[in-house]
Amino acid sequence: MLSQQGHEVTLFERAGEIRPVGAGLLLQPSGQLVLERLGRLDEIVTDAEPIERLVARTRSERVVLDLPYAAAGSGLHALGVHRSTLHAALVRFAAAAGVAVEPGCDVTEIAGDSLVFADRERRGPFDLIVVANGSASALRPELVRFRHDYAYGALWTIGRTTSVAGRLEQAVHGSRELIGLLPLGAGRCNFFASVRLAELDAIRAAGFDRWRARVVDLLPDAAEVIEHVRGFDDLSVTSYRHVQLRRPFTGRVVLIGDAAHAMSPHLGQGVNLALIDAWELAAALAAAPTVAQALPAYAERRRAQLRYYALVTFALSPFFQSRGAAFGLLRDVALPTLTRIPPLRRHMAATAAGLVAGFVPRRIQLSVISSTSS
Repeated sequence: MLSQQGHEVTLFERAGEIRPVGAGLLLQPSGQLVLERLGRLDEIVTDAEPIERLVARTRSERVVLDLPYAAAGSGLHALGVHRSTLHAALVRFAAAAGVAVEPGCDVTEIAGDSLVFADRERRGPFDLIVVANGSASALRPELVRFRHDYAYGALWTIGRTTSVAGRLEQAVHGSRELIGLLPLGAGRCNFFASVRLAELDAIRAAGFDRWRARVVDLLPDAAEVIEHVRGFDDLSVTSYRHVQLRRPFTGRVVLIGDAAHAMSPHLGQGVNLALIDAWELAAALAAAPTVAQALPAYAERRRAQLRYYALVTFALSPFFQSRGAAFGLLRDVALPTLTRIPPLRRHMAATAAGLVAGFVPRRIQLSVISSTSS
């Protein structure tokens, strides 16, 4: 977007090769809106799975959550997207816009308006440095107000499914066990299983067969998805953290995405908030006469939504991943009750859709996305 505005843009990529990595993701209606405005949504939709509802059940098949996106607006749905699909679309977009990409550039320090790389090479000065290097970013220490590394993470893989479609399917047992299946289109499915990171070695020592049996016992549909998995080495491990900054900018440096506001993944907002960040940053730079004026304006435009989702995800996390037995019991009682109250049901669906405290008036979001979805 900045390149399209006429700015000279260089992307310094740490990886030696530009290629997709990571699990599948939920592209919420809010993220879809950004991509639709950029003219990139159609190429993603054709290779994705429409997700109409979020479902969670206990081991005894008691429904804890059944939340349709349509409760927030007619025609709304999320998309289960393989990361490579979104990645490829954005790479093509950047190339078409004339962005210069330099792979194998590990930025270790920002010195004023210049970058310092791992080999001590220095590049700059730049009019603006946009930091978008994820939740573990080491380029923001002076801005961090609060950081919390979660005790729980997940084991994940991508397999095949013939039984799960149109929904994010989750199984819960208390607040210590959570297993999920997210279909990604074309029969692909993202599997994830909660794990307390400090117990990972003990789980491995107990044996893969024992772990697998427990997974299938909690969520039988997972058996097909992890059929290709022969051991723990065939699974990836991810960890989560919660990071809040005093502000997302300093001088000529601005942070976006997880680098600016890392959260747990329980609301599936990460990539969507990052897309909105990019949209709003480009809009702020287009509207302001100087970078110094644009960055405070950008921060103000993002303040309400980021504060809301940071609070909600932080509050929700113990109810899905913690050792507190009371959290799981309270969740199993409260969620079915709350979803039966129409105003709360609408608000919960709008929250999941990324439409609360949004970056444009909600009525416009619902109108645009509904027409796109249809």
